[in-house]
Amino acid sequence: MLTWQTKEYNYYPKGYVWKTVFFSLSLVTIIIFAFWLKNYPLTILTIISLAAFYISAHKKPKEITILINDQGIKVGRLFFPYKNIKSFWIFYQEERDKELSLKIKALLTPDLKIPIGHQDPIQLRHTLLKYNIPEKEQTESFLDIILKIIRY
Repeated sequence: MLTWQTKEYNYYPKGYVWKTVFFSLSLVTIIIFAFWLKNYPLTILTIISLAAFYISAHKKPKEITILINDQGIKVGRLFFPYKNIKSFWIFYQEERDKELSLKIKALLTPDLKIPIGHQDPIQLRHTLLKYNIPEKEQTESFLDIILKIIRY
């Protein structure tokens, strides 16, 4: 059994530069859609999307408990039995965020990324292999890379 506390996702504080760039790009996008393309429904949808993006970018993550036992993996309130997990990979490099990535067998469930914080990645790997979860190398998706670049 392995357990640790972590934030539900990696959070990056947003400073003046981030907000200035965000609002500038948002304004340009809205002007293009509204005045140049004269696509007003898309303009409204863009404004709503940008507002949601801005609000979620500033939402602070909650502290959650991760529990790995002989039944499965519990991430906060969510439970994943081992039969529903295809594979795992641990992203662990000194200059990056350290994350456990789980591929889930559900059709609409994306890869689950769990920050591992100060958890020993070698012990974590041995624990997951002990429960017969295949270790399969993964690469970060294009979206994950972009979100880390913009510090989302």
